[in-house]
Amino acid sequence: MEFNYKWLKDSTIFKVNTKEPHSDHNFFKDYECKEDFRFYLNGEWDFYYANNYKNSIKINNLNDWKEEKHTINVPSHIQLNEFDAPKYVNVMYPWDAIEDISIDSIPEDFNPVGTYIKKFKLPNDMKNKPIFISFQGVESAFALWINGNFVGYSEDSFTPSEFEISDYINQDGNNTIFTQVFKYCSGSWLEDQDFWRFSGIFRDVYLYNIPDVHIKDIFIKTDIDSSYDTALLSILLKLEKEKPNAKATFDLFFEDEKIFSKEKELNQEEFNFNIIYPKLWSAELPNLYKLKITVKDENLKIQEVIEQYIGFRHFELKDNLMLLNGKRIVFNGVNRHEFNEKFGRCISYEDMEFDIKTLKRNNINALRTSHYPNNSYIYELCDKYGIYVIDETNLETHGTWQSGYSSEKTLPDSKSKWKNAVLDRANNMFQRDKNHPCILIWSCGNESLGGENIYLMSEFFRNNDTSRLVHYEGIRHDRRFPKTSDMESQMYTTVEGIKEFLNTNRDKPFILCEYSHSMGNSNGCLYKYTNLAEEEPLYQGGFIWDYINQTLEKQHENGEKFIAYGGDFYDRPTDYNFSANGIVFSDRTISPKMLEVKFCYQPFKIEVKNDRVSITNKNLFINTDLYYFKSTLLENGEKFREDILNIDIEPLNQKVYNLPYDIWKMEKNKEYVIIVSAHLKENCYWAEKDYEIAFGQYIYGKREFDELNQKDKPIIIRGESNIGIKTKYAHLIFSKIKGGLISYKYKDKEIINDVVLPNFWRAPIENDIGFDMPFKMAFWKTASLYIKGNLTKINENKDNIEIIFEYTTPFNNEKICTVTYKALEDGALDINLEMNIKENLPDLPEFGMIIKMPFEYNIFNWYGKGPEENYVDRNLGYKYGIYTKYVSENLTKYPFPQECGNYSNVRFASVVNSKNLGINIQSNNINISALNYTPHQLEEANHIFELPKPFQTVLKISKEHMGIGGDNSWGASPHQEFMLDSSKHRNLYFRIRGN
Repeated sequence: MEFNYKWLKDSTIFKVNTKEPHSDHNFFKDYECKEDFRFYLNGEWDFYYANNYKNSIKINNLNDWKEEKHTINVPSHIQLNEFDAPKYVNVMYPWDAIEDISIDSIPEDFNPVGTYIKKFKLPNDMKNKPIFISFQGVESAFALWINGNFVGYSEDSFTPSEFEISDYINQDGNNTIFTQVFKYCSGSWLEDQDFWRFSGIFRDVYLYNIPDVHIKDIFIKTDIDSSYDTALLSILLKLEKEKPNAKATFDLFFEDEKIFSKEKELNQEEFNFNIIYPKLWSAELPNLYKLKITVKDENLKIQEVIEQYIGFRHFELKDNLMLLNGKRIVFNGVNRHEFNEKFGRCISYEDMEFDIKTLKRNNINALRTSHYPNNSYIYELCDKYGIYVIDETNLETHGTWQSGYSSEKTLPDSKSKWKNAVLDRANNMFQRDKNHPCILIWSCGNESLGGENIYLMSEFFRNNDTSRLVHYEGIRHDRRFPKTSDMESQMYTTVEGIKEFLNTNRDKPFILCEYSHSMGNSNGCLYKYTNLAEEEPLYQGGFIWDYINQTLEKQHENGEKFIAYGGDFYDRPTDYNFSANGIVFSDRTISPKMLEVKFCYQPFKIEVKNDRVSITNKNLFINTDLYYFKSTLLENGEKFREDILNIDIEPLNQKVYNLPYDIWKMEKNKEYVIIVSAHLKENCYWAEKDYEIAFGQYIYGKREFDELNQKDKPIIIRGESNIGIKTKYAHLIFSKIKGGLISYKYKDKEIINDVVLPNFWRAPIENDIGFDMPFKMAFWKTASLYIKGNLTKINENKDNIEIIFEYTTPFNNEKICTVTYKALEDGALDINLEMNIKENLPDLPEFGMIIKMPFEYNIFNWYGKGPEENYVDRNLGYKYGIYTKYVSENLTKYPFPQECGNYSNVRFASVVNSKNLGINIQSNNINISALNYTPHQLEEANHIFELPKPFQTVLKISKEHMGIGGDNSWGASPHQEFMLDSSKHRNLYFRIRGN
């Protein structure tokens, strides 16, 4: 047989000569499991690139090839090796408007072909044995030759493709692998995921040989009785070839204890063992047993040793609820693309371990492999650390039905010619991953509408595996085959929408496979969803979209490296910055949004009020024994005392405890915060001892403003264009022309050096752009940029001087707001912004003022919520305290610059230089941000590197700030209670004073 290019276009041909898929179990040469049977081919390969098959090198014209030979690293993406270019699209197919093709064809003019060539010599211990080659991931199709002989062809980018090559191997000399990788094939119609479009060999490649007696596939089943006291461990084995008189010893261990050792003849496929009082597996207690199968030939010589980890758990649908080990489960989940900002989807073991530890450290208990099977190692980690997994088939055809359902265009629908390809993808995933206890749910793919083919896929999972449920969101849009999914799964439905649906549809549990769209500054009102999971039994949680930004490091033409998103590689068509939706940045630094996720997902509900704390243990299976609880008392933001609490609460129980404080005896005129927190007692896999996993806080009392020296009255100087005010330490100048305070000197040092003005605008976040906020609220941007101030009144009072400005906008001559400055002795200045707007103006993005300071004032201190940026609808996971940051650190590195760096519930702040000179700000419960940029400068830039070189500090103080929202990023505004109705009277008061 020879390779036929027509296979790429034929949806009925998706593999030729591939080995049957099998479990991903590891097998070794020795009982200690130190040496396996693999020979890795990762590393440098010779490489030739062509923009289509016609122009590519062929196996029979290798010597005639005139193009330059390159090298490429395996694994990697072709597009990240300076060939072709990465392309990001979401729904539309990457060839849209590039080539006019139908679903029965593929791009011809531009369909990059990467030809990989690797020479190797067979290791001595592999000679004269059956040899196989394994490609763990190749996107999207490839053909393989060994020593000039055609071996096979394969599609399905995200599961292994393996071939036996024994007949083509030169046992003693050089061997040559010749592989052609095609960017697009018929399978590309099934791979329209929301991700970067790459191609190439992006996962490991290795040879492996097998011994004379080899178990090629294992299926572990654990059947637990209703009392959970006894389990039947069933081990189904398939031999590569039947071997009479072969034996296997089955050794089962839990930690260091051997549970049993049984020797059996391998003359059957199923082996059953009873386990008494099994230690059950869950995300909370990921108890794993280690099974060793020692395979021996008829002479009792060890052939191989298989090491397989087993988790005993029972997952079921009962009374329309999903139950794990008899308890109603709630998925506090996240979707996760495999991604690295330098290497795309070619990620390292270190990346994967970091990701799973990050999930555990932030109370994320579930992972959806959006939208394809992940590297096998991630499932091992989820088994070990304890993460529930929805394992998703490599299937998405969103672009075939984005404009509505059409039986002609929609894939795979019920089209018979696509059925086998779809079922093959399901089988590839199932056979590889079936032994991982972390996988609770098989998913039939993503956003591929409905039809019989996907229903048949769901039936395949059910018929082959009774230990898991089946998920598919697409039935929400296409109810022809409602039994496709065992649960109602939706995307981005509001809390009210979920309640409304469940009022009349109570025959299935409900999850959100995607929700709380985490694009840029987002994740507002997440708590409403997690609260719903406590109130409505049928709502069993959701999966945030998504875990990590899909952004790539790139070098600009000017030599500067920056974080790039769609369109930055001149890739058209593109969906631009929609590739950046993560709660983790692409370099794996944690975004400020994560603190809210951690809080909303925390396993303990801690409610502090006065001198008592109510603690609810939301865990299903563990007591509070793994944690210690402490109570911290803050006085005016400073730690006052700390106490360890004696807490003992069973799973799913709640208790109330007295705190060791008599709040009635606390000092007046001071503010107190009680924080009760839960911490790890000992080191564990994912965090060290003392790591905080949950907290609750309560605030009472009121912090008074600092006392002033009111002995001397300020002096007023009435100039022609300006009004000056002098006090013992300060000199203030108010401009009649500029319409406000233009200079504030303290002890002869100018701290404010530009006009202070009202501000009603924020740099639009991506959610704002999604609901058209810049258009709808543009009035307030213009008002902020071009507001006109008029000095209207000067009041010389007994111990202060009032300067009053009234402000109008370019759209009318009516007063829109008033600012009253009250100059006091000691250099203090009270500022009051008052607003009473007429009807028929749009909602306000923000209500506050902007103060500009010289660049040297670059240290920001505050007493309020922190330590990361927070907003009115995303501030539960942020603690009261006193914090310090450099002003430059407040610019959150969202790839697309936007509103950021705000801190809510602030009582006191200061902006100072390295000598601790600057200003203090005092108020009650305001928002403050200190950045190097105005909202308008942020709005002008499309990337961080486009921002101007910092030259000032911009202090933004607001009484109210519109919520950031996050239900979705393409139309949903912040929730109504977090919008700012411009017709309401508003007032902002704060005091500044030199420091």
